[in-house]
Amino acid sequence: MRTSRNNTVIFAINSYKQTRRTADALFRFRMRPIPTLKELTLAELSAMGGQLLFSGDRSVSTNSYAVQIPNDEMSHFVWLSRDARGVYSRIEPYSILGPVLFTAVIK
Repeated sequence: MRTSRNNTVIFAINSYKQTRRTADALFRFRMRPIPTLKELTLAELSAMGGQLLFSGDRSVSTNSYAVQIPNDEMSHFVWLSRDARGVYSRIEPYSILGPVLFTAVIK
């Protein structure tokens, strides 16, 4: 993960290829999420404050993904994988990236 101009965060995607995993997924949380011991559904991640930013397999075309975030909004990012049932992997402490905060510069 690195930051760039215009409030952009760029992620390098290194997909973990596994038979039961069908897609990578990136979630944004305003507050640091609590690690979980179980796999999660989209509804559970949303209830925790997660916003799905990306879901898919970009390994064929590129290994990066960029997202713009607003000024003055704290962001924590979590990369997960999704299986064929639509269930996401658990949140591990090491999978939480951030916080990231861009602030407006007033001249």
